[in-house]
Amino acid sequence: MLLDDFMCKQNEAFAWNDNECGCFKKEFFPPIDFPVLLHTPWIQRNILILPGIYPKVCAVIKCKIAAGVYEPSNASYSLEPLNAVTIQHSGVILIPDHMAEQFAKCACSAMLDLYMGYDK
Repeated sequence: MLLDDFMCKQNEAFAWNDNECGCFKKEFFPPIDFPVLLHTPWIQRNILILPGIYPKVCAVIKCKIAAGVYEPSNASYSLEPLNAVTIQHSGVILIPDHMAEQFAKCACSAMLDLYMGYDK
């Protein structure tokens, strides 16, 4: 009931379509550079799209680009193979045990972004 009350009161803060979602300002959240091992860059083939849904897929992608959710890119990498050459734990802040212990037995909650899903 508390969550329902909060969502009703803060309705304007939620994005209900791509045009309302917005982006973080690059001055505050600069693009992330992933350090990688020395390797020969590769190019993978795109995922095949069935001809019957091709116009629908194109319309969704154009809508996401217009809203700023997707950015045009000529990068040769997709995420899964890139994991093989990314330096692991390079951007993870280590949390010392004494800091983590301060949160023991604390109640935690989270709110999922039900609209955006895997767009970010």
